Amino acid sequence: MNLSAQNPLANVVLPARDMPARTVGDILALITAGAAWGSSAMVAARLAARFGTSLTGAYFDPEIVTTVMGDASMSPFAQPLGGIGNAIDSPNGREFAAFARRHNAIDTHWTILRTQIARRLHWLGSWHDLVVLESDMSNVEKVRSILSNLLITCRLPCLLLPPNYHDSARFERIAIGWNNSLSATRAIHAARPLLAQAHQVYLLDGTLSSTDERDDFPHFDPYQYLAQDGVTVIPVEVAGDASGESLLSSARHVRSDLLVLGAYSHSPLRERILGGVTRHAMEHADIPLFMRH
Repeated sequence: MNLSAQNPLANVVLPARDMPARTVGDILALITAGAAWGSSAMVAARLAARFGTSLTGAYFDPEIVTTVMGDASMSPFAQPLGGIGNAIDSPNGREFAAFARRHNAIDTHWTILRTQIARRLHWLGSWHDLVVLESDMSNVEKVRSILSNLLITCRLPCLLLPPNYHDSARFERIAIGWNNSLSATRAIHAARPLLAQAHQVYLLDGTLSSTDERDDFPHFDPYQYLAQDGVTVIPVEVAGDASGESLLSSARHVRSDLLVLGAYSHSPLRERILGGVTRHAMEHADIPLFMRH
C-alpha cells in the first residue's frame, strides 16, 4: 500500500462559495428489536439530529422475509398498502419518538411492516433518502436479500452497520472505495454530506489503469468534486487485486470509521455466484459501510 503525496489538488485553493449546508435527507431506520433500540435506531437518530432531517422507524420481523425478495417495482399498486402510515401514536411509536428525542432527533415517524416487505420497502423508499440497517438483523442470506432490494430495486443509499456497533457514528475518518464505476460515483455523490464534515478522507484507488476507456463520456474526478466542499482527499493505492479483502485491509490501515463504496458494480447474480467486493465487504467489514448501486 502506498499513501501517495501526489494529490493533484493538494495546493489548489478554490474560491469560496455561499452554499446551503448539505444534508443526507430523510432517513429510514430498519428496526428489528423495538424494546432494545439497536444500533440502526441509534445511528439513524444521531444522523437525523446532526443534519436536521426527518426520521422514520420501520419495525419488521426479518424472519418473514423470503430469501429472494423479488422486484417490488413490478408489483401492481391497485390496492393501498395499509399499515404503512405514521403510527407514532402507538405505544412503540411513542417509545421510538422518546428514544429519538434523547438523541436530539425531533421529526420522527413510525411504521410496522407485517407482510409484503419488499413492496412496502419500495413504497417507503419513495420518500426517503438513506436507509440505516444492521448486518446482524438476521442470517447472511436474508440480510443480503434485503440490502440488494434496497440498493437495486429501491435505488436507495444504505448505511450497513457491523455487528454490535456502539461507536459515536461521527464518521471523522472516511475511506472511499474507488474503481471508476458508476456505482462508486453514485456512492460518493450520496455520501457527500458526510464527506464534507469528515476530518480525513481517503480515496482507496482500486482502478487498474489511469486510462478511462470511456473517453467520449463526461469525466468524473473525485478530487475536484469533493474539493468544492473544501475536502482534501488523500489518495491511497490499494495493493493486490483490489478485492474485497484488499479494500477492507486498506480501510483498516488508514483507521477509517466509515467505508463508502459502490455496490454491485457487477451484476448481483455474478457477485452471488463468484463472490465480489460487495459480498465480501458485507460479510467481513468491522466498520459501517455506506453503499449505493
